[in-house]
Formats: sequence, C-alpha cells, structure tokens
Amino acid sequence: MIPNRKYKRQALRHFYYEKRISYDDQQQQQQQQWSCCNTLYDDKASLGRHIQAFHDQELIHLESQLANTDQQKKLNRLQSSPLTKRRSEKGTSDPIHIQCDCNQTEHRVILFYQYVQVDDPEAVAKLHVEKCGPAGWDLTGKVRIANEGLNVTLAGTMSSVDAYMDWYSHQLQQTLLSSGIGKSRDEFFKPSMGCRHVFSDNLSIKTVDEICPLRQSSITLHRLTQEDHQQHKLSPSEFHQMATKASEPQQQQQRQQSAATKQEMVLLDTRNYYESKIGQFKNSVTPPIRKFSVFPSYVDHHRQSLDGKTILTYCTGGIRCEKATAYLRQALSADTQIYMLDGGIHQYLNWVEQHPEVDPLWQGKNYVFDARQGMGLSQQSSSSIANSTNIISHCQECRKPWDTYQKCQSEHCHLLVLHCDTCRLNTNEVSFCCDDCQLGKHLTKNGGTGICACERTRKLQELEPMIEPSPIV
Repeated sequence: MIPNRKYKRQALRHFYYEKRISYDDQQQQQQQQWSCCNTLYDDKASLGRHIQAFHDQELIHLESQLANTDQQKKLNRLQSSPLTKRRSEKGTSDPIHIQCDCNQTEHRVILFYQYVQVDDPEAVAKLHVEKCGPAGWDLTGKVRIANEGLNVTLAGTMSSVDAYMDWYSHQLQQTLLSSGIGKSRDEFFKPSMGCRHVFSDNLSIKTVDEICPLRQSSITLHRLTQEDHQQHKLSPSEFHQMATKASEPQQQQQRQQSAATKQEMVLLDTRNYYESKIGQFKNSVTPPIRKFSVFPSYVDHHRQSLDGKTILTYCTGGIRCEKATAYLRQALSADTQIYMLDGGIHQYLNWVEQHPEVDPLWQGKNYVFDARQGMGLSQQSSSSIANSTNIISHCQECRKPWDTYQKCQSEHCHLLVLHCDTCRLNTNEVSFCCDDCQLGKHLTKNGGTGICACERTRKLQELEPMIEPSPIV
C-alpha cells in the first residue's frame, strides 16, 4: 500500500520534532529553532523546503514505516477482536458526516446481500478479515455473516473493490457451494460513488444470528429461497408501472374501481422513519418504526388495513423486503398480493438515470447507513429528474427545506435530527431532538423513564390508524 497524506503529515511532524531546539531570548522567553545539516532555521517553512530538497528519500522511508506500523495495529486489532464484538462502544454511534480530500472517481462503495446457506459463519468471517483487512485489500465497512447468508457494505479504491467482487463472485461462491450470485455484477453489488472514509476508516466484521434482524423464527432461509417468493420480485420498470397506479389521485382511483372492490394498491416502505423522512416514493405508507424488528408488530396491528390489497414493498437495497414480504404472506389473508422492488431504491434510481424519459416516482434522497447519509438522482440527467430530487423534509426549528441530519447530543440518545446550519449557529452547533433531551428530563438519573418526548410520540404513532398518504408537493 502506498502511504497516503496522513502518513506524509505524520512523517513531516516527526521530522520537525527531531530537529527542534529551544532557547531563551533576552527577555527570558523560550523560543524555537530547528537545526539540520549544521544549519539553523527560524521557521518551519524554510526547514520544510530544505527537507524536500535534501531529505526526500528519508521522508518517504519514514512514511512507509508509519503506514506499515498503522496497518499492523489495525490487523492485530481485527485478529484479536471476537467476531461478535460491538462495532462501536456502548453509548456511542457511527459518524454521519465525512471530511476528506479523496478523489471520489477513484473509489467505490458496494452494498449487497445474499441469502445463502453458510455452514461455518466464523470461517467465512475470518476469510473476510484476511482478504479485506490491512494486509489484504484494505477495505472499510461492515460485514455481517450468519447461517442464513451475508450482508455486506464495503468501500475502498476501485482496484481493491474490483478484486473483492471477483473473489466473492467466484472463489467464495465455490466455498459456499453456491450456484453463483445470479445477477449481473452491477445489479448484485450495487456500486456507488464514495471513498473508504464513509465508514470512518473502520472495518467491522461480525458473525450474527440474522443478517437482517426480524426476530421471527418462522421466516427461514428455506422460505426466502422458495420459487414462489422469488417470483414476486419486480424489476424497476415493473415496479414503476404498478406504482404509478398507486400514485394516481384518489378521486381518479375511485372512478376506476368499483365501490365493492376491496382490491387496492398500497406502496409500503419497510425502512425506518428517519429514512423515509428524507426520501420516499410518492403516496407511500411510511411506518413510524425505528427498527426493522418492529415491522411484524406494525403489520399485525394494521392487518385490517392491508388484508386483500396489492402491496408493493421497497427498501434501500432489497434485503429487508425479502423478509418483510415473507412475513406479510404469513400474516395476511390469502387474497393479498405481495411484491417487492428487486434491488431496492438503489436499483430504481439507477434505472431512472438510464431512462431520462421516465417521470420518476421517487422524491428526495435514498438514506444510506454511512457518512454520506443519503444519495439522490443525478442533477444533470434531465429536468424531470432534477425536479424529483427536491428536498421533502424540513429543519425541525425553522421549517425550511433541509435533509442533512445531525445527531441528538443528549446522553445515550443519538437520534437523528434535521437541524439546519443557520439554526445550529444559534445553538452553538449543538442539536437536540426535543426539549426532554436538551434539559435531560428523560434521563433515569433525573427521575425520567429513559425515553425522550419525541420517542414517546413516535411509539404512539405506530398504533395510529394506517391512512392513505397524500401526495408530496
């Protein structure tokens, strides 16, 4: 691996430190100079020019040493950590902002899943540590492995990501005794723009009970791989055609349907509330849930509103819809027609960009679980596409259009907050999701329940009647 700018800066700082000398001036004030090659330098700039001119090879050698030491530390940390260890310390959460000077065109992020029998998840996890760690392709991201399959999102240079995709598509499929990934490379791995820093330069590889926790023992790998389940996946074009009907004005739908006809169409978002808040399909039902494991209880509570209807489900990349549709088939009446968007929102946005003549049903950003936060349609493809990327969410303080999240900075909260830059300046760049968090009322040490006001409100919303959504304007 070629040392990056971080190691170059570290090497230069080390060089400056080694050449530093201190002395007291006539006023007994301590001053600094730097001595190198029998010459005194009064400032770092002149010393820097000297280093670049006469010590360039020494600097490169030091950069390599620092890089190798850092890589070894990372490798030791990965190898010594249990494969079930938490990704971050308890009470903390992943960064949601990115600051780097990487050339984004030279890097990629991939996001994919595969429901496949994994007899030895720990062995596959160790293979990923070896291949993806600092001694291998030096990727960052999150890898989750269970008996039911793999859930992976990784980032790195294009060459490293390409090497991983080659390995996964061939050698690992043979190890898993799988017939293959079953799709084109782009459809399966869903590459997008982004560098290694979207995961805060970290790699987390874990063995888990479920790669997408629904906590329903009846939803097995066998059920997810049955032919009937696979047949109810819609391509982006098929989904668009069916969803267009669901997005027609309600009066027009009523004219087209008999009053006695119960069969209606529902566009059902299976993601969490903070994801749908910044982006969703027109006229979607967006459950106010915070965790996917709550989805079954939401469906159970709203069974009467869903029974007998045609339900189109969608999520980020498809992994949640696989289990969501399986549960819907189990929980709802036999005459309910249930489909999912194959490849998720990611694949739909790619399809729209390849078909600029299409009027997109998507509005806002597709939330992603890394420091990029969200990704929308290209602003340059067409006027209709540009219009579809409008901001659909608002700053919670001033209500101006805003779709960039901050984290609530109350102890142990970390809820995502839409708080615009102007309002953050007024609060010294500190964001809270509600007054409870700002004043600490909800904390158990202050006599609270541990649940803040906005969380209590959201939990109540889970129980409210499911109503047909009105179009976003």
